[in-house]
Amino acid sequence: MSYLFTQRLRYVACCAIISLLFLSMQGCVKHSYKEEPINSRNVLNEINSWNIDNPDLNQFLQANGISAEQLNGNVFSIERLYLTSLYYDPEMQVAYKKWKKAQIAVEHTDYRINPEFSLPFEHHSDTSSGQSEWTIGAVLSFIYERKGKRDARYARAKVDLLNAKLAITKLAFEQHGQLEDHYHAYIVTKTKIIERENEINVLNNLLEQLERKFELGAVSQFELSTIQLELQQRSFQLTLQENILQKNKDELLAKSNLAYSEYGSIDIEYIHPLSLARELYQRPELIKADIANLQLALLDNHLDMAMMLNDYAQAEAELRLEIEKQYPDIVLSPGFIFDQSDNIWTLGTSWVLPLFKNTKQNLKILKALEDRKIRQGEVVVLQKKLLSSLFMKHKSILRHKNTLDVSDAIIASIEKRANEINTQIEIGGTDSVTLLRNRMEFYKAKQAQIEIYNDAIDAMHEIEHLLQTPHFGSEINKIISSWLNHIQEKETYESVN
Repeated sequence: MSYLFTQRLRYVACCAIISLLFLSMQGCVKHSYKEEPINSRNVLNEINSWNIDNPDLNQFLQANGISAEQLNGNVFSIERLYLTSLYYDPEMQVAYKKWKKAQIAVEHTDYRINPEFSLPFEHHSDTSSGQSEWTIGAVLSFIYERKGKRDARYARAKVDLLNAKLAITKLAFEQHGQLEDHYHAYIVTKTKIIERENEINVLNNLLEQLERKFELGAVSQFELSTIQLELQQRSFQLTLQENILQKNKDELLAKSNLAYSEYGSIDIEYIHPLSLARELYQRPELIKADIANLQLALLDNHLDMAMMLNDYAQAEAELRLEIEKQYPDIVLSPGFIFDQSDNIWTLGTSWVLPLFKNTKQNLKILKALEDRKIRQGEVVVLQKKLLSSLFMKHKSILRHKNTLDVSDAIIASIEKRANEINTQIEIGGTDSVTLLRNRMEFYKAKQAQIEIYNDAIDAMHEIEHLLQTPHFGSEINKIISSWLNHIQEKETYESVN
């Protein structure tokens, strides 16, 4: 009876050992390696497939306010350019993958440590005392990690996830700012061309009038040659501006991230910079704002500030984790040793404690404490830098507001003078040459006005980019959320199919 019981026990023990071994192997082998080499030709084909007729792109555009009528046309507004750029942007794709990686860390970082399974196998050369020559066993080690350590690890992972999301948002803001700057350069250059063409038309008319007067001996050859030379100079300047306009357009189209083959079919929407500047400078939340309120808005909304504060939270999480690591984990190890003459149950426990002062862990804690102090100082440095920049940029838009008013007054005076000259022509007090010369002065003033408005728009864009204010930021944040949802739905669909 005793023999049968022993045999059964051995059989049960062997089955248990085999089962545990099988389970352990399953725990070890979770993933298998699959090669994914990068083929440059495939990458090129992928980039060349980024076109404006992509149904998935158009779905994203319509979800963010681009109408079907706009999609059927080939004129791209800055909003359509930006949304297209965002959809295809490979940098955004990389930032998204980093965010997904951080998400995985958050989802798995509060894990409990797996039990460990081991098979102690021994050979005894001295069996004179009746000990078996071979013994084999199975031991399970249960590791009890303190909850505080898991919580600290989870807190650090959450900080990393927020940093990844902030990185996506910051990249989207930067891309919008760059696109906005390129678009501004495009419309300013196009406006200069329009005014230059108007000036050339006036010069041609003036030249015709002077040629008639020259034939009558009313003007000198020098005066006629002067106008001819001025016309040649203006024509050359027009050619240079047309080249700059093409460069501006190429930069805008490249920012769209579309395939090069798409560029020829795209036109850029034109908004007169004077209309744009007047709209921008009628916003009381910037022009008439109290600087203290702007400072609070800046510190609350600026992404660099948010990332810096998140870095400080990360330093806190690192310090907390290093302090939790001072306390060791407890390990319980029940096991069974199979011996030909006896079956032995074992129970072990371990708690790793340093014999002397834990210098290594103490050093990590001291470094983490200093890292936290460094982050505190860096927050102050960034705040001072941002506030100084805000002060200068706010003063800049106020100065430009005054300059715009003076420029508009000059243009109004020239227009008034033109009306007076028209009146004089009607009563015979002067001739059309005087009127044409006044029109020349008008278009020269318009060219100067464009430069003034150009600088004013630049100044306004700079403070907008710095403040990342809610009326602007909420729109971008909404677009980012839409993009994230869209790409996740697309990934889910592709994985299912």
